[in-house]
Amino acid sequence: MKTLSIIVSLFFMLVLVSHFSFAEEKSRLTGLDFLNLTEPERSRVVADIRSIYLRLAEEPEYEAHCLWLACCIKGMNRVQLATLAAKYLKDNPHTWYLSFFESLDNAIEQACRRLSSY
Repeated sequence: MKTLSIIVSLFFMLVLVSHFSFAEEKSRLTGLDFLNLTEPERSRVVADIRSIYLRLAEEPEYEAHCLWLACCIKGMNRVQLATLAAKYLKDNPHTWYLSFFESLDNAIEQACRRLSSY
C-alpha cells in the first residue's frame, strides 16, 4: 500500500508540473516550500492537486487509491485544504523536507481517519 502511495504521489508530481504556470520552480515543492508560500499561492497549489485527485478517482487504474481521497476532500474548498496541509506540516516538522504531495496525501489520510471515526 505504501508503494502504491509513493507511485501515485510521484505521478501527481509529474502531472502537477504540467499544470502549474510556475512548474519549473515548484516541481520539487517540499513541505517547507509550501509553508513559505503566500496564502493565495498555497490555495492555488492545493486547488490544482484537489482537481487532480477528483479527476483520478474517476480513472479505473487510480480509483482504489484516489476514490477515498476524493470522497474526503469533495466537500472541502481550497482554503480549507491549504489550512489542513499547513496544520499537518506545522504539527510534523520532520516532514518539511519531504515532497509536499506526499505530505498532503498523509494530511488528508489523517483527517479522513479522524472524520470516519466519529
